[in-house]
Formats: sequence, structure tokens, C-alpha cells
Amino acid sequence: MNTSANRGNSAHPLLNSAPVIIVAVACLYALAAKVSFLFTIPPGNVSPVFPAAGIALAAALILGRNALTGIWVGSFAANAISFFDGSVSPHQSGLPVLLVAALIGLGATSGAAAGASLVWRFCQPQHPLYSGRNVLILMVVGALGCCMVSATIGVLSLSLGGYIPGGHIGYSWVTWWAGDATGSIVTAPLILAWHQPHPFRRHPWRILEAAALGGLTLLLCFFVFFRSVPFAYGLMPLLLWAAFRFGMRGASTAAATIALLATIGASRGGSPFVQGTTGTMNETLLTLHSFLDVTIVCALFLAGVLADRQRMEASLRQSESALRSVFQSAPVGISFMKDGVFQRVNNFWCECLGYSEANVLGKTARMLYDSDEESDHVRRELDADLRKDGLAIIATRQRRSDGTFRDVFLRAAAIDAEDLAAGVVVIVDDISERKRVEEELRATQATLEERVFLRTTELAVAKERAESADRLKSAFLATMSHELRTPLNSIIGFTGIILRGLAGPLNAEQTKQLVMVQNSSRHLLSLINDVLDLSKIEAGQLEIHPEYFDLCASLEKVAGLIKPLAEKKGLALRVVLSDNLAPVDSDRMRVEQVMLNLLNNAVKFTEHGEVALEGLLIQAYTFPKQTTPQPVVRLSVTDTGIGIKPEDMDKIFKPFRQIDSGLTRRHEGTGLGLAICRRLADHLGGEVSAHSTWGEGSVFTFVIPLKYQEGEQHDPNPNS
Repeated sequence: MNTSANRGNSAHPLLNSAPVIIVAVACLYALAAKVSFLFTIPPGNVSPVFPAAGIALAAALILGRNALTGIWVGSFAANAISFFDGSVSPHQSGLPVLLVAALIGLGATSGAAAGASLVWRFCQPQHPLYSGRNVLILMVVGALGCCMVSATIGVLSLSLGGYIPGGHIGYSWVTWWAGDATGSIVTAPLILAWHQPHPFRRHPWRILEAAALGGLTLLLCFFVFFRSVPFAYGLMPLLLWAAFRFGMRGASTAAATIALLATIGASRGGSPFVQGTTGTMNETLLTLHSFLDVTIVCALFLAGVLADRQRMEASLRQSESALRSVFQSAPVGISFMKDGVFQRVNNFWCECLGYSEANVLGKTARMLYDSDEESDHVRRELDADLRKDGLAIIATRQRRSDGTFRDVFLRAAAIDAEDLAAGVVVIVDDISERKRVEEELRATQATLEERVFLRTTELAVAKERAESADRLKSAFLATMSHELRTPLNSIIGFTGIILRGLAGPLNAEQTKQLVMVQNSSRHLLSLINDVLDLSKIEAGQLEIHPEYFDLCASLEKVAGLIKPLAEKKGLALRVVLSDNLAPVDSDRMRVEQVMLNLLNNAVKFTEHGEVALEGLLIQAYTFPKQTTPQPVVRLSVTDTGIGIKPEDMDKIFKPFRQIDSGLTRRHEGTGLGLAICRRLADHLGGEVSAHSTWGEGSVFTFVIPLKYQEGEQHDPNPNS
């Protein structure tokens, strides 16, 4: 059974408690069943009117699975008590009394469970009383259909218990089914209607009308069912009145009242449905049930249809209200026209054209044009497109109330493309400002080509001048660097000869001064070499000479050159190279130059700790702006020096930029080393990157392909 039937319990916390639900349903079911047993018909002691079946169906629909246990307990208790208190004649032989009562309870529970499950299945997600269709499902499936389950199990249980002779099983089954079905048709909609939330309108006239309807219903029932007036179907207009004016609650309440009075009247023999002196009580009640079932189902079906219609009308009213709001608040002018006459215009339309709504309604569009010919021309164009596609878009001019004209787009849509007389919706879009801008753009475009040509020529000349100046600068630097290196090499060479004493002995002060000259010359030569390398790179004159060489041997050589500097500062220089490092196809001198710069920087900016060089072969590495991985060697230089601040990371690879700058800086240098390293790595097809933590140290990583490929560069900004 569908547990989603348990819908209205959140507002009543007690109804969420399973024990409370079981006890409440059991008591209500047992009370209704005991009252019904007062009308049992022998043989079989079957009650022809059984509202407890409707209570069971409604409880299962509202409360879900928890109600089923209460239904079984209530049915078992009512039947067991009736067996023992003499309400039902004792049996001769067969099943024990309690077993018969348990089986009857199982039948009642099964019928309610099947009815609730099928009703929710066919009606969901709507309420069983939501529409006429749902009411028919509740009546046919939940009442007439599923009551067969309880009737079948109940009659078989009484037969096995010895309460029904074999020849009366069919007779008893029809009586049982008719009583349960009628009870469900009357009681279930009543409970469901009053359980469903419904706004109550306290209006004096409605209260008076309800009182009049109730009084007429009781009066007519008295004459029909207690005085045998043959006017039973005169009750039908009262049921329709209740359905029309008071909805499902009114119809179900009136139906239950009529059913109760009709059953009491028939049992007392005062009903027009009594079959004379020869008819049995069972035949009388079955005839009455037919009348009640037909009239009540018709009234409830009508109430469901009316409820559905009222919801549709309310939804339509809401939609119309929303459309009115959209119509009035739309940021475009909208008008509704019939036969060329304005029926409605919105606020924006009035603002756009400067008219008030009162001055427009009932008039034609002729007021917006200079002449009838122009107005008729626009209308013919709109009508032609509307008949063809149901839509029309044209550009025209319309006159404002102050006599000025506005350029507008008219977008028209027909309510019915087959019949334009049904009306047309026209949207007005003011494009005056847009047309002014377009005219200015056309005027600008007329001279744009000439201006672009002149500007392009100027840029080309400026570009040529800049490139020429750059080439001259690079050539100048290269020439001057070459001219300066020759005397510097002589100075360094002759200073070394004098320091070795080949030109005669030197005293301590002379040796000190010459050592300073030699160190300064070497520093200047290093600076000139860096400037020369940078100028060659920027001038595009750097040549790469790839060859296969032993990378491990080169790294050991570079480490050997740096080791004395590290030992002089008391630093440990650790070299860790992977065993599977293969020969590399690249420019050996440039690779060594990059590694020498990186190691020299690490030693320069490290005062305590160590400098580590690590080499690792990576089989699949993807460079930026590439999609195909390739084998590379990753060389990392790690130090425990001063580190680099995050805000300075973007400066370290720029030429002539040093983090330790100013007159009080502690470390010498020109700021070209890292810039040259990145450019050399780029020309070798690799990359150089850095990661640092301020105060803890830095890691510089040089990634180089195993095989050099000419023209392959990865640095997206080689000038950075």
C-alpha cells in the first residue's frame, strides 16, 4: 500500500504515533460495526449496511499502513464480541469462534489495503476527491471493487464456522458486498472531504442557505422514508444543490444524512423501497442500496467535476492577473487591437508615444501617421505577414502626441492567424536612438579605412624603428662586450703572472692589491659575459649546438667547480643523481651554464646548512602548451638559505632585477643570472621554475628534454 497516503498528519502530532492510530481506528471501526450488527439478516447474520467499511477505506487512505492494524483489531473485537454476547446465533460445528473473527478481520483489512493502494495508484499525486475522475476511481475501485475482497473472505469464514449454510453463500455474499460497498460510498467520501483542509467562509447568507438545505433534506427524508411518499428521486435536486453550492463537503454530508435516514426508515418498514408484504428485508435494503449508490455517486461525481472546474477557474484568474501585471509592467510598448482599433495599451506604450490611455482607446492607428495612405500601407503589410506566418515585423515612423516622430519597430502577433478579426497584439520598440547611433557609425565608417591605413603605417614605421634600435643596442652591447673582454683577459693574465712572482718578488701589500685587481677584473668579465649572452639571446643570435653527452659527468663537473665556494662558507654540497639517467641530446655548454648559475646562486644566498643537487629521469612529462608527454630529466637545486618572499617571486627571472638591491645590499650580482637561465632553458626546449619559503630556503627546478628539438620553446613569456 502507498504510504504517501499519510498526508495531513504533520499538523496533528498525535496522529504520527502508531499506538494512538491503532487504538483510535480500532475503536471507531468496532463502534460502527457493532451499530451495523443491529441490522444483521439471517441466515449468516450479515449486515446489509456497513459504514465501518468506509471508515476502514478512509483510514487507510489518510493514515497509511498504521491504520491497517487498527482495522484488523477493530473488526476482530466487534465480531468476537458479537459471537459471545449472542448478537449472532451460535454455530453448530466448524472453526473456533476466535478464528472466524480473526479471518473476518483479515478480510476487512485486506479490502481496505487493496482499495487504498489502488486508489492512490490511479489518483496520485492528486487527492481522491480532487476531480470527477478521481471520485469515480474511489467509488468504483475503492468501494465497489475492493469490497469484494472483504465480502469473499468474510462469507467463506462464516461458512467454515458453520454460520452460513452452503446453499445461502451466494445470497450472503451479495448482501455483504452491497452493505460494504454502500458503507464505503457513503462514509469514505464524508471522512475524506472533512479531513481535507478547506477554507470556511463565515457569511450569514451561506449559513442561512445551509440551514435551509438541511431543513428541506430532513423534511423530504421524513416523508419519503418514514411516510412512504413515492418521491425518493426528489432528493436528487437537494444533492445537486449541496454539490453546486457547498462542494464536496456539502454533497458528502447530505448524502450521508440521506443514507442514514433511508436505512432507518427501510428497517422500520416505512420506506417506498419496501417490497410489499412478500418482500424480504434483504430485498428491501438491496433495492435501497441501488438507489443510494446511484444518487450518491452522481452527486459526488458532480461535486468533483465542480471542484476541478473551480480550481481551473481560479488558476485562469491567477494567470489573467499575472498577464495583466506583465502587460502593464513590460519595458516595451504593447497594444491590443481589433479591426485596427485600439482596445488596450500598456503604460510603456503611453510613455513611448506620449498619449494617455483614455485618448487612445477606441481610436484607430490613423492618429499615429501623417496620412491615410501611410496608415493603410502599414496595415496592409502587417496583415499580409500575419496571414502568412501569424507574425509580422516592420520598421516605420509614428507620430507622438507633441507632433514629433519616432522611428519604431512594430512586432505584431495574431490571436488567430485564420481570423485576424479576433485581434492582434502589437509591440512597439522605439529605435530612434539606435538609428541615430547607426548613422553616426556609418559616418565614422566612411573615414575609418583611411584612418586605419594611416595608423597602420605609423605603427609599422614605429615598429621598424624599435626593432632597428633593439638590433643596434644588441650589436653595440655585443661589440663593446667583445672589445672589453680582450683587455680584461690581459689584465687577469698579467696579474696572475705577477702574483706568481715571475716578474719579481712582491711584498704583502702589493700581493693584496693585485689580488683585489684580479678579483675585480674577473667579476667585470663575468658581468660582460652575462650581458653578451643576454644581448645575443635578445638579438636572436644565440646558437644551440646539440650533441649526446654524459649528463652525470657534466653535473659532477659543475658541482666540482662550486664545491670550493661551498666549503669556503662551511656549506655541505650534496649531489644525488638517479641511476637511470641516460645521455642527453642537448647543448652541453648551455646546460652546464644553467646549472652553474643555479648552484652559484644557491651558495651565494645560503649562510648555513646545505645545497643539494638532485637529478631524476621522468618518462612522461607534458610541458605547458603541449599535449603530448615526453621523457625529460628534472634537475633540482635545493638550498637552506634566506628564501624568497611571495611578492618577489615574479621579479627573480627579470633581467637587472635583484631582490637584495640598494646601497646596503649584502650580495653582489647584476640580476642577470636567473634571467639568462630561463632564456637558455627556453631555447633548449625546457623550463626553469622556482618554489621558495621565506626564511627556510628555495628550490629551483630545471627540466630538459632527453632529445633536443629545434624551434621548440615552452616559456610563454621569454622576456619576463
